[in-house]
Amino acid sequence: MSQTTHEQRAHKKRAPRGARTREKFAAIADAIAPGAMITDVAPQAGAPGRIIIRVGRRVIATLSQSLALAAHVAAGDQWSQEIRDTLAIAVETDAATRNAVSRLSRRPMTTSRLRMALRRAGFTERAVDAALSKCAQIGLLDDAAFAHALADDIVRRQPIGKRFIEAKLRSRGVSSDIAHEAAENIMRGRDAGADALALATHRARSMDASVGPNKMRQRLLAYLARRGFDAQACNNAASLALAQVASDGP
Repeated sequence: MSQTTHEQRAHKKRAPRGARTREKFAAIADAIAPGAMITDVAPQAGAPGRIIIRVGRRVIATLSQSLALAAHVAAGDQWSQEIRDTLAIAVETDAATRNAVSRLSRRPMTTSRLRMALRRAGFTERAVDAALSKCAQIGLLDDAAFAHALADDIVRRQPIGKRFIEAKLRSRGVSSDIAHEAAENIMRGRDAGADALALATHRARSMDASVGPNKMRQRLLAYLARRGFDAQACNNAASLALAQVASDGP
């Protein structure tokens, strides 16, 4: 193997997917003589919804049907800089969209997290925006649904406060507005005071009573605050829990 071939392969391994997509199309497009004829724009065999575009026998692009239609390229058109530029954008957008769909098929993601992933993959902002728009259009990308599902999962595990839910959602890339709305909806109908008391009582029974009631109260308040309860719920729950533990006796 020549040094040049080895370096080219090493570059392909290092280069982000977006960069490789642009380079591959550029190499194909640069080999086409100006004025050459587009000979085929037709469905790709064995790939429903995919369109293949050829110049002579050379495949220059395979695109989703919607992107192919938007490119306004037809058999009989002469190859030009305008067509080259249009297809370059379409090819990268198609690659970014397929990459996004693949990621979402493995696990749900928020718009912001998916945007970061596609940027890291080397796709241009134009391609990223188009991919996100398409994923939202077909229902694969829905921040509100993602937030609701995650919030529901959080409260099913143990009693928790609204602030904790909001913070958890934001840490997963959910916007503040959507996180607040999801937390509000999931906590509607729940008794935050009862939830805080259940946590506080369980915690208090596992604490070392030898530290004294004041220290126990401080620790309970800090614990409940970390779990997202407001000051009133924390104070009431801590007082009731300590009273309950004291009445239970050693």
